[in-house]
Amino acid sequence: MPDESEETKKKKKCFIVTPIDEEGSPMRRHIEGIIDSAIFPVLENDYKIDVAHRIYTPGSIGKQAISSIYEADLVIANLTGLNPNVMYELAFRHALRKPVITIMEKGDKKLPFDVVTERTIFYINDSKGVLELKEELKKQVEALKIIDCNTLDNPIFSALESTIEEKNILGKIKESEPIDANAVKYILDRLDKIENKIENNNKYNNSRNFNKKLIRIIIKNNEKLSYDIRNSISNMISNMIMTIDNTNSTSIRNTDYGFEFMMNQYNNSDYMLESIIKNMLTEALFKIGIDNINFKINIIDIEKSSN
Repeated sequence: MPDESEETKKKKKCFIVTPIDEEGSPMRRHIEGIIDSAIFPVLENDYKIDVAHRIYTPGSIGKQAISSIYEADLVIANLTGLNPNVMYELAFRHALRKPVITIMEKGDKKLPFDVVTERTIFYINDSKGVLELKEELKKQVEALKIIDCNTLDNPIFSALESTIEEKNILGKIKESEPIDANAVKYILDRLDKIENKIENNNKYNNSRNFNKKLIRIIIKNNEKLSYDIRNSISNMISNMIMTIDNTNSTSIRNTDYGFEFMMNQYNNSDYMLESIIKNMLTEALFKIGIDNINFKINIIDIEKSSN
């Protein structure tokens, strides 16, 4: 095998966390296609890219994956299928507070509540979907170049900051101090709890009930908004619905008072659902420079259904 080139040595490391499945299976073909057609073309100029089933160095695949997740400058995690190993490895990456981009096939499954608020790229597994995925990946990779990793947030760090003991652990990690055995044990225990919760959520999702809701977003002085602004808001609402309930393919209706759409409500109360929608829409509006729009959200029961 030839020596690693100087150019390759200078590249950052990217590791792909993904379901694997059996050789030749539909899932394996799907995953290999996304890796080769979308991820590699976007990253290969700046990153040395590895994925567990393509590491040919002798040794345990599990240990190699954990080591690669720890050492990588960037991790791409494909959540399609909500594979337990993928979710466990994502939790480990979150515990390190290092950059990670999550992707998932549109309409596959509903994201677990613990990660539903994390920014995820939903893609369609066809030729046009690959092109769209590449564009979204480019945007997020570019954004990571100007972000301070110490400001990255994720479910584990949000929880860690809630108690004094956890803040002490967090401080050691932030200051690059050696982490003692108790800190390591604490993080591993949290990973185990998250893995168990994911498994329980998956079991529950197979037989869960849901309520169909009509969501109305009422915007003050809606009639004065330009067509372009209304179109931008409609697109943001569509992306927001996919983040909360990516099994939903409903259309957004423009009305005299704003917008309305249907969606499925699973575990959340109306109050929590309203809060999630409000926070996500406010953040999205702010990012495109529209921070002076006043709106309120009405949630109306339509019917109760069962999967």
